[in-house]
Amino acid sequence: SDPRVMTLPKATDAAYRSANTVVVETTDMLDPKFFLRVRLEHPDLLLFTDGTTLKSHLPAEQRDEIERKLAERGIILDAVATMKPWVLSSLLTFPKCERQRKSEGEKSLDEKLALDAQAEGRDVQGLESAEEQLLAMSRMPLDFHVRSLVATIDYGDGIEDAMETMTALYLKGEVGMIMPALRKIVPDNLSDEDYDLFLKYLISDRNHVMADRAVPIIDKGNAFIAVGALHLPGADGVIELLRAKGYRVVPL
Repeated sequence: SDPRVMTLPKATDAAYRSANTVVVETTDMLDPKFFLRVRLEHPDLLLFTDGTTLKSHLPAEQRDEIERKLAERGIILDAVATMKPWVLSSLLTFPKCERQRKSEGEKSLDEKLALDAQAEGRDVQGLESAEEQLLAMSRMPLDFHVRSLVATIDYGDGIEDAMETMTALYLKGEVGMIMPALRKIVPDNLSDEDYDLFLKYLISDRNHVMADRAVPIIDKGNAFIAVGALHLPGADGVIELLRAKGYRVVPL
């Protein structure tokens, strides 16, 4: 919801406004009751349901330090005891300014694009369901999620710098540099194998699904498709996957 990101370049804005169909990663984000429904229907995607707790999965030698660092952020470990580690990680990766904007009702870019198009009576579609996104998270090993959570907690206020770096690269159109930059600036808690897991389950595998599902929408014509920046670059990125299907993809 950073104002710098919310202001689309002129060519992009023109393409968005002229499109009959607007496509985002998932339209489930438009339903305020979605996570409540998932919690009721598939609680295991968000919470521990096997009798264990988040604390029991944390490295024993780091529990006290993690508990202290969370308390400094206003989070009591026992209060989030049943949360899967990636759920807590996702809450911690928002910088203070982003949390403030969210608390004031500001929307993220994809939310705003979808909601505005919906209000104008245009066709709004998603390339995935949010359940599929949650399942992608759940397919990754639990110990990876624990290491990722510990790295996020250790990074602390450094998340502000990381977000600023990502935003600057995005605004320059250098989205292919975002992941390499993050690997340089975040703590060394995560190994190359951890990053490979992240790229496979949360990026590459989903890219193939997105590209396949985009085909009939593109063939219908006059569509504006918005996906996260990490899904664009690389041989397994949505751009190259669409080119491999015979489409011509060029910058605006």
